Amino acid sequence: MCHFLQIVAASWLFNAASAALSPDWTAEEHWPQGELNCETGYREFDDLTQKRTYYVGIHAPAGIDKAYREFNLTFDKYLNEVVGKRWEPPIEFKIKVADEPLRDWIDRGEEVDFMYTETGIFSCIGIEIGAQPLGTTVARLNARGRDNSLDVFAGKSPSGSAAQSPHPVRSSDPFSTFLLKGTMLVLKTNRDIDSVEDLKDKVIGAQAYSDFAGAQAQFYMMRNNGLDHIMDPKKVIFTGNSDETVQGVLDGRWDVGFVRTGQVERTINPATGEFIDPSNFKVLDPRIYVMDSGELF
Repeated sequence: MCHFLQIVAASWLFNAASAALSPDWTAEEHWPQGELNCETGYREFDDLTQKRTYYVGIHAPAGIDKAYREFNLTFDKYLNEVVGKRWEPPIEFKIKVADEPLRDWIDRGEEVDFMYTETGIFSCIGIEIGAQPLGTTVARLNARGRDNSLDVFAGKSPSGSAAQSPHPVRSSDPFSTFLLKGTMLVLKTNRDIDSVEDLKDKVIGAQAYSDFAGAQAQFYMMRNNGLDHIMDPKKVIFTGNSDETVQGVLDGRWDVGFVRTGQVERTINPATGEFIDPSNFKVLDPRIYVMDSGELF
């Protein structure tokens, strides 16, 4: 049985953990000495039910090297130090990074015990092999010196209430970008593409066919606007790398890029080492939300 740690907004995890502890809690009360808990004691290893080494599969939408740099300390060194050493004898965790998780983890049957990936991949693998979710990532995205709550990136305001939009999206839609936003990026100077309908006979750069916010959500929007994502574009190129998708729009390799919300703000120009200028782009059919603070998103 494979297990998932999903890359999605998960304020409920943070809120549930916060609500479980009183403001004046102490470590001594929460983790009593002499009891088996997160602070003290060891678990006995069982050869019949456990493995000496567990493999954590990491989805790498922005490239193998970048994913390894970002997650090696968490899923390798941290787990070995904090979790592995709590067993007698110790168990071990190793990461396996994949830019094509469906191919590597399912088609090729690569040995992974846990999978860290985004919602779209989980929806596929959960159905195909019965993987079970363990939890979601609680985090904020820092872009250009500003912290952005991932609750907002998931279509909700920090307070948990649904943000308002001049273009409401039905939450019942199975591929609703309200739940996990994706964007269709075009150069601001491109006068030939101003709407989704203009994508006919154009070259599209996308993350991967199975990627929810980097392909599937945009394909759904194309269908809603009378276009077939296979027959109507001149070509669809799957980059396997979200940074590359943005760069390809900048240098003209394709006319439009399909990426998740927030990707442009995180993309660095490899030639300069600086963030790219998001004002160089326009977004087709944008959904603009007003947050509780009054700010536009």
